[in-house]
Amino acid sequence: MLATAMLLTMLETPLRPEYVALSRTRVQCPASPLESIAPNARNCAALEVSGRIDAASVTLDPAFDVHVPATELTRPVSGPAALVGYGADGRELFSFPFIADGGFKIDIALASPLASALTRLVLSANGQAAQQSAAPSDIPSAEAIATDDANVVLAWNARSFPALRVAADLQGPPFAYATGNGTFEQTAIHTSARRLVVSFSDGIHRFDRTLSVVGR
Repeated sequence: MLATAMLLTMLETPLRPEYVALSRTRVQCPASPLESIAPNARNCAALEVSGRIDAASVTLDPAFDVHVPATELTRPVSGPAALVGYGADGRELFSFPFIADGGFKIDIALASPLASALTRLVLSANGQAAQQSAAPSDIPSAEAIATDDANVVLAWNARSFPALRVAADLQGPPFAYATGNGTFEQTAIHTSARRLVVSFSDGIHRFDRTLSVVGR
């Protein structure tokens, strides 16, 4: 009787909002790029991939983990381009076909644990290929220094984190983007902010840090 009463109590107790949202996300958002999307899905974990496909060359930019509305997820379309993801053991995790001509940006559904297992991306098109690989595990190291009231120089280790985005907060859109390959890369940013939210890409995954601007 006691067990029955406890079960009835649990069934009648409403879930806290955060648990409901988490449950809906797990049920409705696809875990991989090729899974179908539920009609009422909301924000979903994705991998933002950009680059350029021309007749003579293919380029692939460092990728960023993002969350986007399910309606904005790119769906697979049979075409001349394919994005293939691999794990650390060389195993193929997914192959995503799409169509692009010139510069492109796609958001493909990619939730944990598949996202965590991803270590290499290969883009193939027109007989050409380009790739991005996750850099060795590291912690983003960067410094933001004010050069005047409206400008900042941001220095970071681009050898481990070849691309970054700068925003005013984690929810806000980025207002600056930079790439590099040196251990002490520098980029100038036009901003009067005292703090910057910097999203680093190791080539595959995103790491966020909040930096105080030295001199402000």
